[in-house]
Amino acid sequence: MATGHAGEDTVTIDVAPLFDPGRGSREETDRAIVAALERHGSFVATGASPDLDRRADALFSFFAMADDVKASCATCQSRPGSPNIYRGFYPMPQGDAWTRRETFDIGPEPPMSSPGLPGAESFREANAWPGSEPWDGWRDAMESMLTGLRGVAMAILGSVSRGLGLPDALLLRPASGRNGTLRLLHSAVGRIADGDNVITTRHVDTGILSMIWHDRTGLQMQGPDGTWRDVPTVADGLSVHCGDLLETPSGGRLKATPHRVLGTGDTERCSMGYFLEPDFETLVAPPSGDPVTYARHLVNEFPDRFRRPAGSG
Repeated sequence: MATGHAGEDTVTIDVAPLFDPGRGSREETDRAIVAALERHGSFVATGASPDLDRRADALFSFFAMADDVKASCATCQSRPGSPNIYRGFYPMPQGDAWTRRETFDIGPEPPMSSPGLPGAESFREANAWPGSEPWDGWRDAMESMLTGLRGVAMAILGSVSRGLGLPDALLLRPASGRNGTLRLLHSAVGRIADGDNVITTRHVDTGILSMIWHDRTGLQMQGPDGTWRDVPTVADGLSVHCGDLLETPSGGRLKATPHRVLGTGDTERCSMGYFLEPDFETLVAPPSGDPVTYARHLVNEFPDRFRRPAGSG
């Protein structure tokens, strides 16, 4: 049976029945997931990925590598001449910025295809890997995590579809390709804003479904009622929330979930995100406007994000 708790924290739901019918009622789990997403915009999933904490924690050894090794896979945003605009390493921002973190992300291999429109060429990039691994097998572990979390996200999306009583074509078909992003985030102490130590300011995700693993508290989700709820650190747990591409196919029942990250004193913070996305040629229905390809939607939302900066080679 799906179990959970509510209050100041985000609801926690055991999603094991989605993967093993012997672990409980799938129908009850479907109802619990939809209720949490409609009321709060998010929930914490347990029972989806055994040993996740250990496997995720091992990936963050990347950030302990020498700066020049990390820079070897940086995008052209920080390393002029880099072939990559989109995939790769982003160092800690200097000065005032909307976020205080360094990141590394990968997508599927082989690289994706994308429509021929300005900015979309960056979606066809190969992953940028560091010149050496922090430990033997690290790259394979990254790729395995990407694949495994896609399976978890698709199982949860299927549950959402059933719980809403929607045809599979509405929610599952746009996600049925192989696209998605795995991102490691290493956060420093953020600047002070409104009395809070903000690492990442309020924002929503562009995509279908987002899942976040984190090693300590700080992540907060804002529900449709405007309430900010802390996301607890749960063993092998994944915080799940809605991207903007769920709003239209759900008939407005699910909206992109605003979220932010607050610092915890002088303690650094590690988190890992998996973002379930349509393939770039797939037609999607944004919250406003006519259907467009996912590539066009991204470029429309972030017109300068996917183009090579002037003077970067």
